[in-house]
Amino acid sequence: MPEFKIVVSDPKTGLAKQFKISGQQAQSLIGLKIGDIIDGSIVGLKGVKLKITGGSDFAGFPMHPSIHGGGKKRVLLSGPPGFHPTEKGERRRKIVRGNTITEDIVQINTVIVYERESQGPYILPDKPELELKLLRMRLRTLIRKFRRGKVDRETYLKLKEQYKKRIKELTAKIGEKKKSEAG
Repeated sequence: MPEFKIVVSDPKTGLAKQFKISGQQAQSLIGLKIGDIIDGSIVGLKGVKLKITGGSDFAGFPMHPSIHGGGKKRVLLSGPPGFHPTEKGERRRKIVRGNTITEDIVQINTVIVYERESQGPYILPDKPELELKLLRMRLRTLIRKFRRGKVDRETYLKLKEQYKKRIKELTAKIGEKKKSEAG
């Protein structure tokens, strides 16, 4: 019987969680391809749809969406997945797996598909410290994108205000928590 590690990423929070499945649940994934949508109840997330985005086999070879079937092939790659060029125009012949899940696959990467924009995130940080760190990283990324001209001023100011407000709330919450532990 196959056994898979399923990595579920939440695009709203930027967090990922790993689940292990085996037996009949794992058997039901065999034959699915990259891009297929599965039910989240397989990993215990009820009412959630998961889109398969990739995976890797027992030796670490990544699945490639443009290679049909489940076998390994040596192909000429100019970009991810499977090869990250260091120079412009660089290409290399690399071994990758096909886009179909077989028993040789060990890890399956998925992302949560939201049916509407107003749905809340499903994977939340466990600790306020982790959420604070995540928000600070997002704020730095937002500032960097604004400086490079990839985000317009209105969006930048709106998101910056939201992030700073939440950072202030979390900092106060962590401060209260530390005072209660010390006192």
